[in-house]
Amino acid sequence: MNGFPQVTPAAHVVPLGFAGGQADAMTGFYSQTVDRVVGVILSFRTASQHGGRGLADLEATIEAVIEALAGWAPGGESGVFRAARGGIVKAEAGLLVYQ
Repeated sequence: MNGFPQVTPAAHVVPLGFAGGQADAMTGFYSQTVDRVVGVILSFRTASQHGGRGLADLEATIEAVIEALAGWAPGGESGVFRAARGGIVKAEAGLLVYQ
């Protein structure tokens, strides 16, 4: 096995850490927002293996992930998911990986 998903398209959700927001210190009380960051990793075989549909499938899947997650909140949690950025992270050996 080469470590690539054997069946595509494939999606994985991975924790990426956290990002600190604006700090606020007033009258001796300190607070700071902290956003937990997760990545959604999408893997696709290249267009040549999908009869020219590869990029169209990629765009449709990216849009579906954004529509499903942006504004969603897990039950009982405060705050909602928001999209921050996206882009191709790897393209090799017939596989395109988008995060």
